[in-house]
Amino acid sequence: MSKRLMQSISALNSLCYVTFLGTFFLFLAPLNSWYRAWRGQTATTILHGQNFLSVTPRQTVSTAAVTSFPDWGYAGLMTIGSVLMTVGVLLFLKAFMKILDSLQAENYFTRANAVALRQMVTALFWQIGGTFFLAVANQLTTSLLGRVSNGMFSANWADFGNSLMAPLILTIIYALYSRAVGLKNENDLTV
Repeated sequence: MSKRLMQSISALNSLCYVTFLGTFFLFLAPLNSWYRAWRGQTATTILHGQNFLSVTPRQTVSTAAVTSFPDWGYAGLMTIGSVLMTVGVLLFLKAFMKILDSLQAENYFTRANAVALRQMVTALFWQIGGTFFLAVANQLTTSLLGRVSNGMFSANWADFGNSLMAPLILTIIYALYSRAVGLKNENDLTV
């Protein structure tokens, strides 16, 4: 492997490590939703916050809609969604860093890489679960308050549908890679 490619893999691995450590801070994100729910300010924060855009030409929302907004339900959905997404990102990064370490050691077709690919597929399913809960939470804001989230954890139903493609593609890659590892092992035994 060329020296430049090894340096690039090393840099990417370092970037993934820093991102992995920084991702743990995302576990703090639900605290904001719980604080607003506890204060009873979820609906007013959504209506006047910078992270929500109006989906209707009419900017006003009735007082009944504001008072009937399910603060605790929204906070719960956002918490479950953000935790599932964060766990999925952490699992994905961990598996990806294993593959990068293997590439740096020049171990290309190994069972460990196949296992890491399978772990990446599993991590994507965690993210899909998180996307589902976030889409439900953001549907509440759209349906009841006429606002759509454009901030952090702003998944919607289109994101949920789109996120179903990544595990499918990665599963195909995993199947092909596992077959290649099997062929390599078989070839090593025949020589």
